[in-house]
Amino acid sequence: MRTSPNAEEKLKNAALFLCLAGRLSRRGVIGDRLKVQKCTFLAAHKQFQERLKGFNLRFYRFDYGPFSKQLWDLRDILMNAGLLEERKQTNREFEELALTASGKALADDLARDILEDDRNVRFTETIEDTARLCTEKHTGQIMDYVYGLEVEPVDGPSQSIRDMPQGVDIIRVLEPHEASAEIAISEGWMETLAILLSKENQEGLARAERDLSDGKVYSHDQVWA
Repeated sequence: MRTSPNAEEKLKNAALFLCLAGRLSRRGVIGDRLKVQKCTFLAAHKQFQERLKGFNLRFYRFDYGPFSKQLWDLRDILMNAGLLEERKQTNREFEELALTASGKALADDLARDILEDDRNVRFTETIEDTARLCTEKHTGQIMDYVYGLEVEPVDGPSQSIRDMPQGVDIIRVLEPHEASAEIAISEGWMETLAILLSKENQEGLARAERDLSDGKVYSHDQVWA
């Protein structure tokens, strides 16, 4: 059983998560940490049930229901790339995740090219259905909904998530030969995401932010020297 995505699958995770985040952020924020985990789980689980190879994430039963460390690693990558940020909301216990202006623009472009692609109709339905459900409910309602789901874990009998022991795998990474369909994302988008999310690019952005805060400004000739 494979539980870790490869490099290409990680880029597809980023693309689909940004598409979902764009749909969820119409009121300005995506949601707090619990909501983001559970809403992504709902989309990923629907795909896994239908053997759609879109999201490539491992979700297992944890303290507050389904959890994916890989999703949290992706969150950190997107934040370091300047596409995602945490915002403190009035009268809320936890900070909420939100797309930055550049993240929103990227999410809109990805949604237009991926979700409106006729080859991706079944994937688009999982994203749109999840977005509708999650935007209509607050975190507590989504938690109750997820806990009440009867699911078949990766290895074991069907049971409710509420009754499932901790550590049980609910979703794993599908192999291509197991999939009924695979998300179609152009090579151009894959290359763009690889550059945007690369460690080198993120280190360059961090360096630029430090230089700017220190008052260091470089000329065009110095940058390209």
